[in-house]
Amino acid sequence: MKKTKKTMIVVAVCVAMIGLASAAMAGEVKLILATGGTAGTYYPYGGAMSKIWNSKIPGMNVTAQATGASVENVRLMNKDEVELALVQSDTIDFAFNAKEAFKEPLEKMAVVAVLYPELVHIVVRGDLDIKSFSGLRGKKIGVGAPGSGTEANFRQLMDVHRMSKDDVNTQYLSFAESADQFKDKRIDAFMVTGGVPTAAIMDVATQRDIKIL
Repeated sequence: MKKTKKTMIVVAVCVAMIGLASAAMAGEVKLILATGGTAGTYYPYGGAMSKIWNSKIPGMNVTAQATGASVENVRLMNKDEVELALVQSDTIDFAFNAKEAFKEPLEKMAVVAVLYPELVHIVVRGDLDIKSFSGLRGKKIGVGAPGSGTEANFRQLMDVHRMSKDDVNTQYLSFAESADQFKDKRIDAFMVTGGVPTAAIMDVATQRDIKIL
C-alpha cells in the first residue's frame, strides 16, 4: 500500500519534573519507554534508542518495555505508567480528539520528535489470486490487535473501498500471531502498519511465498 504514516516519540507532560525529582533523590533518571510487540518495529527500535541514551547520557536509565503499541502506549502514558512512548501519528490525533478507540480526549502528552515513516503493508499468500485490496473479499485476514493503530487503519481502508465488515473474515491478531497463523495457512492475509523492515513480515517471507499489495 502507498499509504504512509509517521512514528513519533511522545513524552508525558510531567516527564521533566519526574526526571528532576529522580535525579535529585537518587542521582539517576529512570524512565520507561513504551514500544510495541516483539514482532514489530517499535520494540527493537526502542531498545536501540534506550541503549544509546543510557550509554551517552550520564545518570540516564531508560528501559524499553514491550506493549500492544500505539493505542496502549497512549493509555499507559495518560495513566502515568510510562514516561516515553513510540506512537503512530494518527493515533495521537485520535487520542487528542476522542476518535476511533478513544472515548474521551487523552491529552497528557507532547510530541518530542518525528522518527521515521511507516507504511501500511498488506501481506497475502503468494498462491492466492489477490491483486488489490478489494480482492480480500471473502478472505480471512489478520487486522491487528483490537483497538490498535493497525486495526483502525484497516477499517479506514475498508471505508475507502466501500467494503463492510461482512465482506471479510477479520481476525484480531497481533503481528506475531498473524505471522504464526499465516505460516500455518490459517489466514489468507494480514496487515501491518510499521516501519521497514518489520520482523513479522521478514519471518513469513523466509518460509512462505508472499505478495505485498
